[in-house]
Amino acid sequence: PDAEEDLWLVEMGTSSSYVKLYGNRIWGNFSYEGEDRRWDFDRRSDGLARYSAILKPDNSVDYYDFEGAKAGEQLAPSYHYTCRETD
Repeated sequence: PDAEEDLWLVEMGTSSSYVKLYGNRIWGNFSYEGEDRRWDFDRRSDGLARYSAILKPDNSVDYYDFEGAKAGEQLAPSYHYTCRETD
């Protein structure tokens, strides 16, 4: 069983990728930013992503919450995960 704090990052192409958090699958967009892999999901009414998860080459993930952010605003990660690969 999944623990509530588990964040699953699933890469299945640019627009068919998703994250799974608290047992919920949330479809989003996947992209590369240099060596980082990025999942943007749950769009706001202005079209910007509400949340992002960025997987870094050291297998750490920075999770961002843009719910109240203004376009272009720089935010610190809301949470930092240490990853492990699963089958």
